[in-house]
Amino acid sequence: MDLNVYYNSQRKKLILPEYGRHIQEMVDHILTTESRDERNRMAKGLINVMSNMTPGMRENAEFKIKLWNHLAQMGNYKLDIDFPCVWVSFFNNK
Repeated sequence: MDLNVYYNSQRKKLILPEYGRHIQEMVDHILTTESRDERNRMAKGLINVMSNMTPGMRENAEFKIKLWNHLAQMGNYKLDIDFPCVWVSFFNNK
């Protein structure tokens, strides 16, 4: 059992804090998975979890696209998965 205390001020900053640290940690785990099929499976599952956070919008197609864009953003646009839509990067490369 890990008895170390981790304060949020000591952890890395959340990219989209509205989803919370657990969702960000799941995205980070997807980034470390080697199998593309496994990454795709986990990404689809994570999108379902994210959509359950706002059940009234769950069936809205535009909302699903927004979730996939958020997933790409939380993964720093490094996720090598089959996105069902084109994601839009607001990331400014300077």
